[in-house]
Amino acid sequence: MRSSARWEPEDAKGQGMGTQYFVIGSGSIGRRHFDNLQSLGAEVRLLGWRGLELAALERMIGKAEQAAVVIATATQVRMELIALCGRLGVPFYVEKPLAFRMEDLQRIFAAAEPVAHRSMVGFMMRYHPALRALVDEPIKAYGFHLEIGHDVRQWRQNWRFGDSYAARPEGGGVLLDLCHEVDIAHCLFPKAVLQGVDSIGHDAFPNVDFATRVTLSEAGGPVGTVAMDYLSPRACGG
Repeated sequence: MRSSARWEPEDAKGQGMGTQYFVIGSGSIGRRHFDNLQSLGAEVRLLGWRGLELAALERMIGKAEQAAVVIATATQVRMELIALCGRLGVPFYVEKPLAFRMEDLQRIFAAAEPVAHRSMVGFMMRYHPALRALVDEPIKAYGFHLEIGHDVRQWRQNWRFGDSYAARPEGGGVLLDLCHEVDIAHCLFPKAVLQGVDSIGHDAFPNVDFATRVTLSEAGGPVGTVAMDYLSPRACGG
């Protein structure tokens, strides 16, 4: 899967003509991908994960002259779909985070290997022209700080945090959810390594981080932090 911030989106121009896209996951993110592809004039199908049979999906993909898959399922629902894409030689776009266990990540990379060079993980900020320009002209710095925050209660209408994936110990929490800035730090300072992680939780949601600060450092280079929280722009009440 592409990991270089130097990739040019223009590389893909003209390559999607005649492709049938399958968006797997009918939640808010999946529907957004579906709407975007439709607005671009692509042939696209939106398929919910619940009740979807992999054999039926394989038949649908097999009937397409040229296919691509968007995986917008929950974090724990990745391996089966990526393995299917790898086996069929079909490129995919998968939402971040890719996994929340190292062993799962290793299995995913092995399964994706046949199509990894044509597939992408959804860290889209790395393709922003401003970030690409910074990567092309490496930053000389002695320190850095990146920060992202949301009042999690205001994300969507008729939405409760307690009912969402973000409130689950596995696959949830702010560290995995608001992780674009961690990826930006990796793009700008690729030699930086993890020094520490400090988190604040909430009594009502054990083992779920609401505010986290990641400390990174590079030998002979900058030391910096990435801070993310579910509490901005105002602190949550009880």
